[in-house]
Amino acid sequence: MAKPMYHQLPSGMRLGYFHNPHLPATSIAVYVEGGGLQDPIGKQGTASFVAALLGKGYDSVSPFECAKALESLGARFATFCTYQTFGFSLQVLSEYLNPAMDLLHNFLQNPMFPEEELEKEKKVILTQQLQKRQEPYGILSDAVRLLLYPGHRVQKPTEGDEKSIPAICQRDLLEWYQKYFCLSRGRMSIVSDKPFEEILLLVENFVQGLPVESPARLEYPPLPEHEHAKIIAVHLPVNQVFVQMAGWGIHRKTPDFNACRIWNYILGGGFFASRLFRTLRVEQGLAYSVYSQLTAGREYFGKFSLGWDTHIPNLTQSLNSVKKVVGELQAKGVRTSELRGAQSFFLGSLPRFMETSSQWSRIILDGLFYDLPKEYWRKDLKEIRQMDRQTVNQSLQSFFSARHLHTILVTDLNSASSSLPPDTKLFPTYDALLTLIPANPSS
Repeated sequence: MAKPMYHQLPSGMRLGYFHNPHLPATSIAVYVEGGGLQDPIGKQGTASFVAALLGKGYDSVSPFECAKALESLGARFATFCTYQTFGFSLQVLSEYLNPAMDLLHNFLQNPMFPEEELEKEKKVILTQQLQKRQEPYGILSDAVRLLLYPGHRVQKPTEGDEKSIPAICQRDLLEWYQKYFCLSRGRMSIVSDKPFEEILLLVENFVQGLPVESPARLEYPPLPEHEHAKIIAVHLPVNQVFVQMAGWGIHRKTPDFNACRIWNYILGGGFFASRLFRTLRVEQGLAYSVYSQLTAGREYFGKFSLGWDTHIPNLTQSLNSVKKVVGELQAKGVRTSELRGAQSFFLGSLPRFMETSSQWSRIILDGLFYDLPKEYWRKDLKEIRQMDRQTVNQSLQSFFSARHLHTILVTDLNSASSSLPPDTKLFPTYDALLTLIPANPSS
């Protein structure tokens, strides 16, 4: 297997490259530090709109002309925005790479963020948010964020909300972009059949004229103190109860990252092979599917969650069963057979995420974002292969002893009132749920 190559440009941008001679195409991904956390107070969603409108007009070139230029090259251009980063990706046949890079340079050097496109995007986002209020999983996602980050900027979605979105204008996007887009905070991954020397020359020409430094300092407000566990129920006229138990996850660079992956797989991440699935579906028939999910963050923790849905009369039994499974895992640890099964899964599945150009691009970009060792995936595979029960069980104990899990229920409160746990706080509408956001956030 070929090894990625890395290079730091004079501007400070770090480049990761992987040679794929078997496909005559190039895949590029770039992120720049400075996402939704840098939005002006009261105008949350600014960074998200910057990303959404990037590539939709520059200088005097219209959005239609930009789309036509991409189409003429057969190129695929996409953007993204998170709380900590914003960026884009580009896929194109290598024979059209030079004109595609020229077009990308134009997108970045002088974006227009047309007012009419901004208004269209606002309508799309506001419509999506209204739709999400009628979807159990959308409500669960919002409720988890509201409970985990009280008073923090992360309480609000990266795309903004019905209060902040109308306040955002074209000038806000231009000012945000001028403050936070710069090469020194950028990371770029390229997977191509072209040799590294040719790619490097192309990138060095590409960055000419783009801003190197930013006039603004990035702000990462500290997370709030971890509150005691809460139980809330949000009304939605459905005949099921949708459940999620959630708390903080882990940092990507934590030493026991791979041990956490293993016990999470055993608990619920392994779906059919997990304890939760075996208990709730196979043995008790309480849920069609049940899962646990553990994500990792950089400055902040990721998220840990357990989720399932069940018939309303089965809510109490399912909650007790999940708590029992988690408690037994903490008390007795993982079994040798479970550890071997998890090891086999990861050792067999992780290499399958290193096959396509887009997969390699993501792997390299993740390594640059989290500042991981070169070829960190080899280190992960070695650790997983050598993992023992004691290491996994110590990780398990440490994780759950330091975290509280909130419980969120989305169901018909009229039908489920007698099945709810005693201390459940009720929210009869989605708007009532938003009262969890303080009037004056502390950070």
